[in-house]
Amino acid sequence: MTKVTVIGEVTKPTKIEFLYLINVEADGTPTIAQPSAPPGSFEYLELVCRGYNNGLDLMFAHDGDRTKGCAYLGHFNDGIV
Repeated sequence: MTKVTVIGEVTKPTKIEFLYLINVEADGTPTIAQPSAPPGSFEYLELVCRGYNNGLDLMFAHDGDRTKGCAYLGHFNDGIV
């Protein structure tokens, strides 16, 4: 079961959707890639910032160990994955 954390105001729900994975290469270079996993595959989803970039939300997904989490751009909601 995925647990969802909302930081800030909750608005009209839309389906959680990952569009882009934000990654940092071994040399420190940031990259944008296709999502590596669907939202429901993570134990925790955190909304970091709604409307972060061009209407996309910034989210952080992990399975309880935040050091092994992933950052995503996409569409967040109130917990429907």
